[in-house]
Amino acid sequence: MKSGVCPKCQASRILANISLKDPFHGAVDSQVAVNSTPGTVFFPGMVTSKIRAWVCEGCGYAEFYVAEPAKLGKAIDRAMASSKRPHDPRQDPHRLK
Repeated sequence: MKSGVCPKCQASRILANISLKDPFHGAVDSQVAVNSTPGTVFFPGMVTSKIRAWVCEGCGYAEFYVAEPAKLGKAIDRAMASSKRPHDPRQDPHRLK
């Protein structure tokens, strides 16, 4: 949908980069989070990134994108590197095959 065309109805009126608000925290943007230091107390290694939406004005179809995906990927890599077992990317539960 970032291309400007809806994959469902082919409309070209796309509402881009819309922030998602957390209903429990008011004006705070919704985020995804990864703990880069598992096993620590109170998640001191929490890495977050805002979620943004692209919405088709014609049919309402929406896609969601993380603003900083590489930052989350690096946090997952740090978490896997700090674990006691050797890192095997094929066994990484956060990445699809």
